[in-house]
Amino acid sequence: RRRKRYQRMGKDFKGMVTRCIYIGKENDNVKKLKSATEELKDLRSNVMKRVKMYEDQQKLKRLEKVQVWLRQADGAIKEAEEMMINMISSSSSSNGSSVMMSSSH
Repeated sequence: RRRKRYQRMGKDFKGMVTRCIYIGKENDNVKKLKSATEELKDLRSNVMKRVKMYEDQQKLKRLEKVQVWLRQADGAIKEAEEMMINMISSSSSSNGSSVMMSSSH
C-alpha cells in the first residue's frame, strides 16, 4: 500500500515538475514574443513617420507596397498581442492548478 502511495506521489510530483518547466518555457516565449512585438511596433512607427514626412513635403506618394507592409505589420502586432494574452491566461490557470495540487498534498 505504502509503495503504491509513494509511486502515485512520485507521479504527481513528476507531473507538477513537468508543468512548472512547461510554464517556465512558456513565460520565456511570452517575453521573446513581447520583445519582438515591441521591435515591430517601433519599426512600424519609424516607417510611418518617414512616410508622413515625405507625404507632407509632397516629395513622394505612398507606394502600395508600403501600405501593404503597414497593414501586415498591424495584423502581426494584433495577432502577437492576442497570443500573449492567451499564453498569459493559460499560464496563470495552469499555475493555479499547480498551487492547488501542491497544497492538497
